[in-house]
Amino acid sequence: MQLNSVSGRHPKPDLVTDGGTDRPDHENETSHTTLRESVCSSVFAIDGNNRLTAVTEPLSALATGSADRESTPVGNHLSSLLSIPATTVGSHLQTVRQQLSETQASTVRSAGCLLRTPTDQRAVTVEFSLHPDADQPAGSNAAWLVGTVREDVVDVDDSQSQPSTQQPGRFRELFEQLPDPVTEVEFVGSEPIVTSVNPAFEETFGYSCTELAGEPLNEYIVPETAGKDATRLDHEAANGEWTSGEIIREAADGPRLFLFRGIPFSHRGQQHSFGVYTDVTDRESQQRYHEVLNRLLRHNLRNDLNIILGLADQLITELDAAGIEANRAGTQLKERILDLVETTHRARELESVIDRSETETTQVAVCDLVTTACETLRADNPNAQITASHTQPAVGIAGPALREAVIELAENAIEHTTADPTVEIHVESCRSTGSVTITVADDGPGIPPDEQAIITETRSITPLDHGSGLGLWLAKWIVEAYGGELAFVGPDPQLGGAAVELRIRRAPRETAAADSDIEVE
Repeated sequence: MQLNSVSGRHPKPDLVTDGGTDRPDHENETSHTTLRESVCSSVFAIDGNNRLTAVTEPLSALATGSADRESTPVGNHLSSLLSIPATTVGSHLQTVRQQLSETQASTVRSAGCLLRTPTDQRAVTVEFSLHPDADQPAGSNAAWLVGTVREDVVDVDDSQSQPSTQQPGRFRELFEQLPDPVTEVEFVGSEPIVTSVNPAFEETFGYSCTELAGEPLNEYIVPETAGKDATRLDHEAANGEWTSGEIIREAADGPRLFLFRGIPFSHRGQQHSFGVYTDVTDRESQQRYHEVLNRLLRHNLRNDLNIILGLADQLITELDAAGIEANRAGTQLKERILDLVETTHRARELESVIDRSETETTQVAVCDLVTTACETLRADNPNAQITASHTQPAVGIAGPALREAVIELAENAIEHTTADPTVEIHVESCRSTGSVTITVADDGPGIPPDEQAIITETRSITPLDHGSGLGLWLAKWIVEAYGGELAFVGPDPQLGGAAVELRIRRAPRETAAADSDIEVE
């Protein structure tokens, strides 16, 4: 809800007087007649309890669906006439009264209100001002108010006169030059059918205006997992409601997070809408990135440094004692220092993949990539049994950093498993879903549900709940940088431990020649 104040006190219009007070009846009748004859066709007045004391006939007819003067919302709470998205009418009116008092404004505009009618809700802007006969000051919660209702949805029927013969051209120029993707749709029932898209939309989503014109928009850009929010937004827009929200849509380089705004209008009796998509993926990623580093790195570094300081004190104390004890303390000190070096190394890796605009994608022979990852893992972990398998050669859309994501998952499994862990890495390509899946499974205790919830962002990071390390985060952000996703699917049915999937897009023309066989050990 957007509130805008109009500065400066102007003479108060004698349009509305209060009802239901001790004033003489003839005064109320005179003021109500003035209200009905006002040049502002849609005006109402409310008392300190937010109940309607007067409503103009055009507004009453619109709200009740009847021109009968006896059918009126007067006496009802304002919430019977208006709804305020994301808050209650009472809370919003309290804010309005405060702004009228604190800013010394004559009017406070409330954009994004919804006017209730018998058949639908209409997007409107309401201009609130202090009631001319109000007994209470503007800052009081009981101050009486006058509201002028202005509809936001505009009919652009060609038969209407235009203020300038150049306006359509200027509008088209604005549409074409907007940096954000914009689409214009016509609703057939509640289904949006594309009539036009701007160049930014073509570039972001990878479809030309010619390809999309006359086609259902959702079939091209709505992922299967986002069907519910698309249905809700389409239903609201088809009813002429302004819509907004953060949504995931399938862009040319994979799923992206957008701030969406739907702007409805009617044309020749048909419901249309503009949809504006602002990409906020990088903003959300950067915010999450800094949150993780702030919590996790600060925790890990503080703990390791405290241990290092303690070991240093112990080493100094035991220098004159047995040499074995001194060597043991020195070894532990070295291990902690190496842990710190590894932590900073992983932080640099995170920083290199978090900026998706710098992450280039290409066709990757996934089975070959997993083979090289296994060779590195076996060399670093000789006590671990590491195997790789695949159903068929797989080619995905990713980059070289995907290898690091596989290694991070496997090392996380080895670190939290027994002395002789078993890790199996399986690659599967699925034509029907258009994806390639790398599954890393182990025979360990599994990943705790609380830690899974933090990684999947269904639970917030706190000083006490921040995950055990950077490995899972690094794997997640690498695969997401390539337009993929990380999913927890454990416990593994064969090994009984954790099972984590890295899912990336399948190359459009996958060929067996692009990949070599993996030897199954």
